[in-house]
Amino acid sequence: MTDRTTYENFSAQLVARLADCWPKRLSIIPADFGLAEEDDGKGVADQWDQWSDVVLWMGREGIIRFEGPSNGDCGEPWFWDVELTEKGRAMNFNHFPQSKIDIVAPDGTVRSSTNAIVTPKAITIADTTTQIFVGDEIRRIIPNGTEEAFEVVDPTYNEKFHSIPAHFSVKLRRKGIFPKGTGGNYTFNVSGNNARVNFHSTDNSTNRVGDNAVFRDLQVAVENSGLNATEIAKLQSSIRDMQAAAGTPSFKNEYQKFIQDAATYMTIVSPFIPALSTLL
Repeated sequence: MTDRTTYENFSAQLVARLADCWPKRLSIIPADFGLAEEDDGKGVADQWDQWSDVVLWMGREGIIRFEGPSNGDCGEPWFWDVELTEKGRAMNFNHFPQSKIDIVAPDGTVRSSTNAIVTPKAITIADTTTQIFVGDEIRRIIPNGTEEAFEVVDPTYNEKFHSIPAHFSVKLRRKGIFPKGTGGNYTFNVSGNNARVNFHSTDNSTNRVGDNAVFRDLQVAVENSGLNATEIAKLQSSIRDMQAAAGTPSFKNEYQKFIQDAATYMTIVSPFIPALSTLL
């Protein structure tokens, strides 16, 4: 049985994805929508079934058409040649639940607030006046009062096409969850070993060399990067070495070593380079 919230989430994601690529047809599996790639025997198969129920229901309602389902390599449901019907294309984004988001620039200032359809890998913004750039951070408050943060990787503007309204489709990288108004782009270094600026929040940290928000946030970004365990461990070890050396002559060497280790992962670490370089 698929509950209303699950239906709204999956259906919004599917319509947004199909609208962005229309008239191209897609092949889709649950992992494309943030679900696990393999059945762990602890409820993943049930989530796959709920996702499949939504796709099948949307087909019965005439919102999408597709071939399938079949089973993928891990037993997950798989649909192919999936596309929006005329009825599906006539739906606008107001049919689906949207989250209020803040777009936070790398310097911690809030560019704008708007509404968006948020999915694990991308968001859809119907407000085409929105200012959004690579390296910005998207924040949304979740029910427990904290904020979920995403790094903007690739914002793309899509022109109106038939009945599909113009919109932004934004590829994301999830950074993690922070107390409201803290961490991520809200906290950054301006000069020296201890200088910090906190936007919309109180600085409760202890002001000592090496205990700097940039290292904590960088660790969180690496942890949530999707890299494999070996890559994460290597980068986090370099980050700890940098933090231990902050304020000492050896920091420059540790910084250069980190840059070498992270050379292939600049999409993840580049937002933190300006803050790190102020410690040199």
